[in-house]
Formats: sequence, C-alpha cells, structure tokens
Amino acid sequence: LVSLNAFKFIKSELTDTYDSTGLPLLTALYNLTPSPSKALSFETSAFSQNDSRVGSRLSVGWKHRNIFRAAEQLEIKLTGGFEVQYGGGLKLPNLYQAGLETNLSVPRLLFGSLFNVSTTSAFVPRSYVKLGYNYYLRETAYQLNTFNFSLGYQWKEAINKDHKLYPVNITFVRTDTFKGATNFYIDNIIFNGIIIGPTYQFTYNSQIAGRKDLNFFFDGLADLSGNILGLAQKTDLSKEPEKIFGNPYAQYVKMQTDFRVYKTFGKENMWANRIFLGAGYAYGNSYKMPNVKQFFAGGASSLRGFRSRFLGPGSFHTSKSDTKFLELLGDIKLEANTEFRTPLYSTWLKGAVFADAGNIWLLREDATMPGGVFTKNFMKDIAVSAGLGLRFDFSILVLRLDFGMPIRKPWMDPGEKWVIRDIDFSSKAWRQENIVFNLAIGYPF
Repeated sequence: LVSLNAFKFIKSELTDTYDSTGLPLLTALYNLTPSPSKALSFETSAFSQNDSRVGSRLSVGWKHRNIFRAAEQLEIKLTGGFEVQYGGGLKLPNLYQAGLETNLSVPRLLFGSLFNVSTTSAFVPRSYVKLGYNYYLRETAYQLNTFNFSLGYQWKEAINKDHKLYPVNITFVRTDTFKGATNFYIDNIIFNGIIIGPTYQFTYNSQIAGRKDLNFFFDGLADLSGNILGLAQKTDLSKEPEKIFGNPYAQYVKMQTDFRVYKTFGKENMWANRIFLGAGYAYGNSYKMPNVKQFFAGGASSLRGFRSRFLGPGSFHTSKSDTKFLELLGDIKLEANTEFRTPLYSTWLKGAVFADAGNIWLLREDATMPGGVFTKNFMKDIAVSAGLGLRFDFSILVLRLDFGMPIRKPWMDPGEKWVIRDIDFSSKAWRQENIVFNLAIGYPF
C-alpha cells in the first residue's frame, strides 16, 4: 500500500476476535487517507563542471496519482536548461536544452503472462509506458532532436534484487550540423537514425537487506539494437545501410557490469571498491556505436584527476592533434576505483583518500584519433589518478568535494607516462594544469 504512492497516511488497527467455533482470529483494519490526486512540482538547480562550465536546469511537472482509478500514475514534465563556459584553455560552444517527458506507471505487469518472472507480494511490480522529446542546441556546432518511446517492466525478486526489462525501446535521432560554422570535429558524436531494441538490467545490493561489515553491489546491463531486423534484412558493412520507416537503424550489442565491494571498519570507517567493465560492438548496419551508447572516462564519478569526456581513447590525447573535439568517446571501458572514507568531525563531515585507474578504447580505427584502438597491449593505455576529498553527509543529501590529479598519463612517451616525479604543488602552472576539482552530489560509488 505504501509503494503505491496513492495514500497520504496508512494506519493499521489489529483486533482480537473469534470465529463461530471459538477459534481466535486477528482482524486487520487499514485506514487509508488518499493523497491529493493531482500535484504540480517545480525544480531548479545549478551546477559547475571541472572544466570551467556552469549551468542551470529548470523543470515543471504535473502528476495524476490515480488517472484510471487503479493507482496508475501519469506524470508530464517540461524541462529546460543551459550550459556555458566562463574560462579554461579550450572554449566549448554553449549548450541549450529543452524537453517534454510523459511517464505512465501501472502497479501491475501488463501482459505479464507473456513473461515468466519471479516476483514477491511484498513489493508491487510496475509497468511503464514512456514517451518523450528532447531538443539540444550546441552553438555553432549542431542541433539535435530526439524522440523516444518505451514499454517496460520493473519488479523485485527480493528486497535486494531488482529487475528492469524494456522489451520495447525506440529512439529516433535527427542531427543537423552547422557546416563551416565551427572549428570543432563533431563527426565522432553525430548519429542520425533509429535505435530499436530491448534492454535488461539486473541489480543486486546486499546493503538493503541490513547492515553488514562486508557488502556487495552488482549491476549488469544488456542493450541490443537492430539485431532481428539486421538478420531479416541480411545487413552487412560492405553494403549501404538498410532502413526502417525511411531511416537507417543502429545495429549493435552492448554489455556492461558494475561490481562494488564495501568493507566497514568499526562504525564509520569504510573501504569502497568498484570495477566497471563495458563493451559495445557495432556490426551489420552500423560501422560504429551511436554516440549516446558509447562510454566516456574522467569526471566526478570516474577518473577524478582527468576532465570529463576528454580522456582517451587509448593513448590518444588532444595535445597530439590539431583537431578540436567537443568530447571523446569509446566502445570499450575498463575502470577500477578505490576509496577509503573516514569521519573527520561528528557524523556529517567525512574525509576520503582515493585512487582511480582505467580508460576507454575504440574497436575500429579512426584516423582522427591515432592510438585509440583496443589491442592486446591495452595495459599500456591505462590512466591513473589519485586525490583527497570531503563528504558533507546531511543524511538526506551528500555534498562531495574531490581534488584529483593525474598519476599516469597514457599519451606520454614510453618511460614518461608515470608523472609522479613531476608533482610540484608550489608551481601555479602545474596546479592549473593538473589539479582537477570535482563538486558533486552523492558518493561516486
């Protein structure tokens, strides 16, 4: 009843009674106070990136908690925002975004008989129907229109096991570039066409079941597009891309896993570790993965000593090229993170020491990014960063400040990749080039 989100208050009354034979019974009476059926919400936020970008986002939402009188929830949200850069060496074009999202949540499995799923009555399984549109404008570079429709299910097998299955996922992307109006290379982030296929995600979190000294977290995702269509139309990279509804479609297989281990020492000290493995393989109708499905490295929850989306792929670095990029993406991602957290003052201020290692790679050669392909010598391309951080834990909100710096730069010449000996905190030029400040909400993992 609580998870239906349809009631403001739920009170239970238990009464001892007897049946006609004199056997004792326990009668439960639930007093339900409905929540207002309609609600209007307004959200605003401001943010700062580690490469001198700032921005703001606004959203206005309307929700009906009982649209078809069986606790179905319909939510409509209008969003907008911008992102501008006030400094830094490489000035990126401003970004503006607007979108409209509709989400229908049904507290049961629609067409559930078609799927043999294991659920428990302790949790309400849900079906989701989602429809949305988003518009992005990157000044002087491109404008992007995306339409998406999805039908899926979310259910709990147990309190610590979650399943998300979306058998229907359709995304249409239309990108228009401003030719000759920008000096940035954008071919690596341009996709036009349809992404159509299912996704399945499984999450296991032992922390939910109760406090333990050793906890595990696992999240696995399988993402497919165009596989059945490609098989039916006999797609091949040597031929022109096949189309559906007059537009080419992406054909790929993508898998990723996120595994974490949390070890507590005493009441507050914690050693947190994460390994992330991900790979996407485009074939048949696609020479490369759609950019929205590729991986990136660097930033507040990745390798914190490197700028977000500007690490890799492989041993490539923008300093090796005259080409300017808006972002750098890859088909493969390997990453490992470790962090020790300890209280500094009371229970709300904590400190952290961390280290991160990993990178992204391409599966196929790209002449604009030499050294970006994944090979058997991929370990030579591993980037390493380390740093210190503060966590302001206010229970309902965790504000995180991390200061990271590179320890190993994979684009440097052999013998010079480890840059520990170059650390010079007294040098302003070194600090500006190497110290990366990350401000974020929540723990990185």
